[in-house]
Formats: sequence, C-alpha cells, structure tokens
Amino acid sequence: MIKAVSAGFAYVVISGLLSGCGTAPLVKGNDAFHGGDLAAAEAQWTPLAEDGNFHAQHNLGVLYKAEGDFETAAFWWEQSAAREFVPSLLELGALRLIAGNDDAAEALYRRAARWGSKDAIAVLEAWNKPVPHADLFFARQKRFEYQQTRLAWQLSRPGPNEYINRVLDYQAALAEKD
Repeated sequence: MIKAVSAGFAYVVISGLLSGCGTAPLVKGNDAFHGGDLAAAEAQWTPLAEDGNFHAQHNLGVLYKAEGDFETAAFWWEQSAAREFVPSLLELGALRLIAGNDDAAEALYRRAARWGSKDAIAVLEAWNKPVPHADLFFARQKRFEYQQTRLAWQLSRPGPNEYINRVLDYQAALAEKD
C-alpha cells in the first residue's frame, strides 16, 4: 500500500512540476519584452501562441502593435479573442475603431462588457449605447461556485477513501494468501 501511495504522490508532484513548464517561456518572454528585447520575446511567445496559449497570443499582439505591424497584431488578438480573453477583445476593439469599423468595434466591446469589463462598459456608456448584462461573467462564476460546492461536499463526506482502503486491504489479504 505504501508503494501505491508513494507512486501516486510522485505522479502528482511530477505532473505539477511539468505543468508549470509551459509558463516559463511566457515569463521569459515578458522579461525580454520589458527589457526591450522584442526578438527574444517573440521567440519565447510564438511557440506558445501557435499551441493556443491565449496569453502568449495576446502578448504577441502587443509586441506587433509596438512594432507598428497592426495587421499581425490583429491576427494574434483575434486568436486570443476567440478564447474570450478580455484584454484582447479590448485591444482588437480599439484597433477596429481606428480602422473606422465602428460596428465591429462595438460588437467587441459588447462581448467584453458581457465578461464584466469596466473599460468596455465605460466605452459603451460614452457612446450612449446600451450596456449588456455581464451574463458570461456570472455564468462562469456560477459554474465555479457549483464546482467548489461539489468538491466541498465530496471532501466533507465521512471517510471518502473508505472504499479504496477496503479494496486495497482485500488485495493485500489475497496477496498474503498466495
């Protein structure tokens, strides 16, 4: 039984360490960007962005905007906005507004407002446009609260591992007979 627990613990520790590896290039890219090394930042963020990391996609949009390449910036913000990343929705909205596409900009600000973005709400109010309810934000909150409640219920049950312990004891008893 100790070996099974040790193996499970080792798996959790190793997977936890490996899951953090995906953010190291993101942080290195941030450091390079803030240090003025845009090429290094791009090199760190591009593989992540191509794999679907919406933070890296957004950051590449910011990088290309800083370089004056608004078309590529828009491409990366569109990728991130497709995953409902609010900062990308706002940046893309501003870019659409500059390009004179007011309808597209308004639609992006409306999406951001539905996620509860105060910046998007302020823009819509300044335009005297109706502000949508933050339904997407509240739906996500409701899902999160449900998950927390379910987890708390599972953890509060008396002896949540009782069945597993009985199975392991039974297996150990069978192994001793052999």
